[in-house]
Amino acid sequence: MAELPELTILQQQMHDALSGRQIAEVELLQEKCLNVSVGEAVAALTGRRVTAVSRRGKWLCLHLDGDLLLLLNLGMGADLWHYGPGAERPAKYQVRIGLDDGSGFTCRFWWFGYIRLLTAAELPQFKETAKLGPSPLAVSVAEFAAIARRTPRSTVKSLIMDQEKLSGIGNAYAHDVLWQAELHPQRKLGSLSDDDLAHYHKAVAEVMERAIALGALEADFYRAQGNLQDAGRLFLIGYKEGQPCPRCGTAIVKIKTGSTAGFICPTCQAE
Repeated sequence: MAELPELTILQQQMHDALSGRQIAEVELLQEKCLNVSVGEAVAALTGRRVTAVSRRGKWLCLHLDGDLLLLLNLGMGADLWHYGPGAERPAKYQVRIGLDDGSGFTCRFWWFGYIRLLTAAELPQFKETAKLGPSPLAVSVAEFAAIARRTPRSTVKSLIMDQEKLSGIGNAYAHDVLWQAELHPQRKLGSLSDDDLAHYHKAVAEVMERAIALGALEADFYRAQGNLQDAGRLFLIGYKEGQPCPRCGTAIVKIKTGSTAGFICPTCQAE
């Protein structure tokens, strides 16, 4: 599932490739992904110009002239790929947006995935994004601490996993963030000092920025394959059960953390 690093890369690339281009063709082959009919979506999108591409949590948002928004949620994963003018298009997709210069992009959902069409005025009430918390890369140390202080009985892992607190990070990167912060996933937020929270805030930024710089996990907009075939290069301790901790050499262990698994160093992240 795409998380903050993958979606940040996609958002930046899509913004650069699509901004200023006019939509010339629209194919929507899976109506159940939509919140309107295929006919309504095609009619509304055709002829619109893309003005920007932004990200909200795990949603990508194409801003179109006339205050129209096209939102994409990649669900459990997707191939969201650009093609150039005259280039061969991917063979399989549920969505294709063709642009006025002959370029465009396709989206093939692996499992689930959503397309939403709405106006800018409707966005604040859009239930699927209205309750999302801010991006963890967009909050100050003080704001990060204030969010943590609201639920002192919650675990430290829940702070970055609960999308209503901070949106964008999932279980794939949580292991490395908590290791970098030297925090056990099940420690309570109320037990953290101001220094602990500042260290945690810094760890989030360091792990996210490192993942973005390395190309994240999944393929980007231009089909560069990321690190899916060599996840060991990307992750610090995540999914490395039995391997030595990069900091102290203790063997990484896998534990149960609520409904998810966690990978920790039992020395660096003592409970």
